[in-house]
Amino acid sequence: MENIMLTRTITGFFLVLVAIPVIIFSYTAALEVFASLLSGIGVFEMMKCLGLDKNYYLSVPSYIVAVTIPATTRLLVKSESAGLVLLAVVYHRP
Repeated sequence: MENIMLTRTITGFFLVLVAIPVIIFSYTAALEVFASLLSGIGVFEMMKCLGLDKNYYLSVPSYIVAVTIPATTRLLVKSESAGLVLLAVVYHRP
């Protein structure tokens, strides 16, 4: 049990060390890259926990969306109509 907590503590420490420069340089592309990386890792872990990582028809589009949405949000926010199109695509229910 102590080994797991030590691993989580060390991981959290390094995450804070990485997050501080990202927050400082948040007006650059660093924030989008960091958010895309965290989103991709999160979806990968979720797919692996659910046992869906070998189902490529589901996992590959999930990875692509998880990485591209955070990376393109700043570009789409500048154009209001493009942002609305993105929302329509993401939340479309047939």
